[in-house]
Amino acid sequence: MSFRALSRFLILTLAGLLTACAGVSPVSMKEADRAAIKTVAVEPTVTLPENMFYQSRGQALAGAIAGPVGALAASGASTEPKAVLLNLMKANDISVQQIVKAEFARAANARSRMTFSEGAGQPDASVTLTVNAYGFLPSPMFGAQMYPMLNVSAVMKRPDGTVVWQRTRVISTLHGDNDKAYTYEEYVKNPELLREVWVRVADVLSRVLAGDMES
Repeated sequence: MSFRALSRFLILTLAGLLTACAGVSPVSMKEADRAAIKTVAVEPTVTLPENMFYQSRGQALAGAIAGPVGALAASGASTEPKAVLLNLMKANDISVQQIVKAEFARAANARSRMTFSEGAGQPDASVTLTVNAYGFLPSPMFGAQMYPMLNVSAVMKRPDGTVVWQRTRVISTLHGDNDKAYTYEEYVKNPELLREVWVRVADVLSRVLAGDMES
């Protein structure tokens, strides 16, 4: 297997390991529900996992030798870069939850015939967003740039609790539109780059979810 093929395989496998046990089974929206639901409240609380995934280039290269499971285990061995990025995000008010919520509402309003807003008075339905996994992965060729990855579930329910639509989507380094990435050193030097990449990946994922609602 060539190095390019091996690196692509490892990234795909890592993404699969990160997301295999997290998410919801897809439920497509019926035409009757799509016609009846006009206003949707986006729930204010977005759940975020305690642990942010961080796979450095060195760990990824080690994984190419030890295998994907070994690379996944090694991701927790070095916590300093992850802790630094998390502290920078906290210090600069960079909230993945708020970014995901804002980008989802924006994309849904642009792509859907329904109106999405937070705190709607008496909505026809509500959407709960859950971040199942998030973090950083190196480029597919193990370059120095660190790409954000997101696994998000969206569940829409009527006021009586009936699920009318739900879907989980994952955006990793191999998605062509996830094209904003910088090196660890660049993130540390300019924390606003962290906001930039989270907005970009959340925008890409939200547009995919918004498209799901209309399909």
